[in-house]
Amino acid sequence: MKVLYAEDEKHLSKVIAAILTHNGCEVDAVYDGGTALEYAMKNEYDILVLDVMMPVMSGIDAMKKIRDAGIDTPIIMLTAKAELEDRINGLDAGANDYLTKPFASEELLARMRAQTRMLEKTKQTIYSVGNVVVDTAQLEIKNDDSALRLNNMECTMLTMLISEKGYPITSKTFYHKIWNDVGDELIVRMYISYINKKLKSLNANVYVEEDNGYFLKELSQV
Repeated sequence: MKVLYAEDEKHLSKVIAAILTHNGCEVDAVYDGGTALEYAMKNEYDILVLDVMMPVMSGIDAMKKIRDAGIDTPIIMLTAKAELEDRINGLDAGANDYLTKPFASEELLARMRAQTRMLEKTKQTIYSVGNVVVDTAQLEIKNDDSALRLNNMECTMLTMLISEKGYPITSKTFYHKIWNDVGDELIVRMYISYINKKLKSLNANVYVEEDNGYFLKELSQV
């Protein structure tokens, strides 16, 4: 796994980079957001791990520019802030996951494996549900009129929901299969909300209902 790791605390960077290398990763370690952006633009990575607070350019600003350039590489944000607003801002800006400092290296590795595993799954096929189509190769949800971009998490969760054909999927199942048991109910709820907003934007005749788990329900069934 080729990793771009951006962290301005050099001692921490050296420790984490050594652990990642020991676990079979090829690591490019940089110490500011500007250099992280430069590396992300010039090289191909399996995953990007970006600290939020960095000199030259914040991790959030670097990530926005990376996404604006059409780079869909999974991104995990590292933040010392635990407030919900900070997590939401990072996810809305294009992050696939977040990890709050201080963190265990084992958790970072687990989240990295989960993200790269999801990326492989999203290269498989096309799913239809109601009047919309989920294209996992293009990470899109679309109908005859328009298309919206999905991130890796949204795409994986939506295809799981489609595959279950209306049977509820619990939050625990989502974060077991997607986050390798290091997720929580809050992040599942946030992603379900994002999925429903995109379904509504496409005037889909299905939405995600919550009742002892999450499942797709046709609007005509309401």
